[in-house]
Amino acid sequence: ITTFFYTQTRSKNVFLVPPILRNSILNMKTKEKDYFLVYQTSDSNRQLITTLKRINKKFIVYGFNKEKKEGNLVFRKFNEKLFFKELANCKALITNGGFTLISEAIHLGKPVLSIPVRRHFEQIINAIYLERLGYGKYAHYANKETLLEFIENLDAYKKCLKGYNRRDNSKMLRKLDNVIREFSSA
Repeated sequence: ITTFFYTQTRSKNVFLVPPILRNSILNMKTKEKDYFLVYQTSDSNRQLITTLKRINKKFIVYGFNKEKKEGNLVFRKFNEKLFFKELANCKALITNGGFTLISEAIHLGKPVLSIPVRRHFEQIINAIYLERLGYGKYAHYANKETLLEFIENLDAYKKCLKGYNRRDNSKMLRKLDNVIREFSSA
């Protein structure tokens, strides 16, 4: 099981390994520019957009399928190369609770405000552990108070992220090779 948090497993046949990350993320150099990256998996979270407009910060927003500037918001249509460049250079990430993007942000040392899709168990678990580990905040809703609290605590999240053990994919690949060998010889 790929994971950024490690818990006790109930079976000796279950192995926890670090997230599988693409080489472009593993090799990425980061900076911190003066904007927050927002990624939504659907354009239904209009409350978040309304709330972001009320905060005096710059937000680059993906997921609404438009190229447009509205006050402090810059909307972008998805462009993978640009998205990852902006992830590497943002102050922090605001997203749902998807494992892959949260794992990439953690690897890059970017705090995450996770607003999981309602009733989506995996996203909720990811957000809970993200907050428990101090890498960011779990929020049920995107209200102004929650966003401001997240922004005010960025230094604490960054401090916790410095302790994250960044790894390449070699541990997972070694474990996979060992399991394949074990089952091939059985």
